[in-house]
Amino acid sequence: MILPLLKLIGWDVRDDSLWNEYVLSNGQVDLACLIEHRVVVAIECKNLGLQLRDETFVGQACCYGIVAGARYAILTDGLIWHIYGMHKAGFPKEKLVRKIDLRKCTIDDAIDFFGSWSKHRALSSDLRIPKAHTGKPKKRKCRRATLTSRTFSSNIAVVERSLGSPLRPIENARNTFETPSGERIRFCLSAGDRPMFTIGKEHLDDGRLFLTHEGYEHGWLVPAEKLNAYFSHAAPPTEVASKKTWTPRVSSSADGDFLWTNRGAMKPLSLTPHRIPVGLAQARFGSPSPSGELWSRIGNPAANTIGAIGTQYECEDRAS
Repeated sequence: MILPLLKLIGWDVRDDSLWNEYVLSNGQVDLACLIEHRVVVAIECKNLGLQLRDETFVGQACCYGIVAGARYAILTDGLIWHIYGMHKAGFPKEKLVRKIDLRKCTIDDAIDFFGSWSKHRALSSDLRIPKAHTGKPKKRKCRRATLTSRTFSSNIAVVERSLGSPLRPIENARNTFETPSGERIRFCLSAGDRPMFTIGKEHLDDGRLFLTHEGYEHGWLVPAEKLNAYFSHAAPPTEVASKKTWTPRVSSSADGDFLWTNRGAMKPLSLTPHRIPVGLAQARFGSPSPSGELWSRIGNPAANTIGAIGTQYECEDRAS
C-alpha cells in the first residue's frame, strides 16, 4: 500500500528516486526519497496495529532522518502517516509537523497532504511542508466588553432603572460601580453556548452582583452575601478557605432560573426572585444620554476623573 502511494506522487524505485532499505551509518531506513543522490525524505514503515506515537518508533525515524541529512522523516503503517521536520528544535515528538489518517480524511485532505512532499515539489526546491489548517476557530476563553459597548451600556441602564438611582464607576475596581448610598454593584457578563461566570472571592464581601449572558433577555441582580452563603456549602470547609474563584453555571427553564456548582452534591440556588428584564433599557439607545447621569459623565472626560485619565473598564467573564 505504501509503495503505490509513493509512486502516485512521483517517488519510484525504477528511476532511483526511491530506495528500499537505504543504508545509513546507524542502520537501514525502510525507504528513502532522493533528489540528485541526496536524501530529502526518510520513511520508516511499521506494521498495522502498532502505536506510531511510541517514543521508540518516533526516535528511530527521526534518528534516521538526521543521519541521512533529510529535511523530513516519515513514520507510517500505510494508513496513518506522521511527518517530522528535522529542522525543528526539541525532542523527536516535538518535531511533528503534520499527520493524516487515511481512514478518516477526505480526498482533498489526502491530496493536499501527499502533494506537499511530492517529487515535483522536491525538484522545484519547494519542499516545505506547511502545518495543516484544522479549520476550527480558536476557542474563546473569555468575554470582553468595554464600558461604552452596546451590551454593557444596556446592562448598566437596566440596573440603574431597577435601583432607581445612577451608578458611578469605582476607580481601580474593574466592572464595579457604586450607588449614591455607597452600595457596590459588580457586573459579570458571560458569552458562549451556556452561561458560566467567574466570580472572585473578593467580590462576595458586600453589595450585589449583576449576572447576565450574551443574548439573554434578562439578567439577575443577586446579593453578594447570598452567593457567598451558597458557595460556602459547595465544598468542604478546607477547600472553601483556600478557594479564590468560583465558576458557577446558570440554567433557565419553565421552572425558573437556577445557579449551580457541584451539582451532584447540593441543590441549585434559585435566581428567579432576582431576575431583571434586560429589554427595559433598549429604548434608551436612541437618546443622547443612554444611561442618564453615568453616561453624561463618561461622554465628558473633563467632568469625569475616570474618563480624564483614559481608564477603560472591561466586563470579563469566562465563556464555556
